[in-house]
Amino acid sequence: MGFLLNTYLFLSESKDIMVGSFIGSNVKPAKVDNYGSEIRKGILANHLVTKFKRSHSFYLASQKRLSPKFSKYTEDVVDLLYDHLLASTWKERSGYPFLDFVQNLYQDLLEFHSVFPYKMNRLLPFIISNNLFGLLETMNGVHKYIKLMAKRDTLKGNFEYALTDFLESYVEFRKDFTIVLKDLTEFVQTGCKNILEENSQVKTPRIIRTYK
Repeated sequence: MGFLLNTYLFLSESKDIMVGSFIGSNVKPAKVDNYGSEIRKGILANHLVTKFKRSHSFYLASQKRLSPKFSKYTEDVVDLLYDHLLASTWKERSGYPFLDFVQNLYQDLLEFHSVFPYKMNRLLPFIISNNLFGLLETMNGVHKYIKLMAKRDTLKGNFEYALTDFLESYVEFRKDFTIVLKDLTEFVQTGCKNILEENSQVKTPRIIRTYK
């Protein structure tokens, strides 16, 4: 989850790093060395962002705003909600139209699809044909996104019921997201970048094991 957020954080980097970040949470640690150096940087960047996010007090606060029945999936639910908040507030962060960004993202992902992990390689045509990322801009779109992904058995945990919690605490969720995004952006530009530079100079790459 968090596909859009991970992509957004690394838009200023090379396509390889951006794609590595996009697939990072789905690459098993034993498979990391199968990728080129720049994609490996992106995979490591994804893991660093995940580790930072999981320890952020406002990200944890967002998880606690959800009903306890989502306890097993709170991280995935919050990542989806944050992707929606990013998409719905895109104009505040970029002069580039969101739907144009999504179409360009699809093109970049298709260019690299041959290096995707097996499950993501199979999922990509479904994402593009249904314009799943474009749907995240509106709440109606999020409903449709959840139904499509659940129908494909990609989402579990009755995500649609989490939208009730989200709408009831929308102001709080948006505040959480705004703070987390600001801190993540600063981390990517400083601490994360420093670690990636250090990692590129050692023979044995450092891998942060956040794969689930």
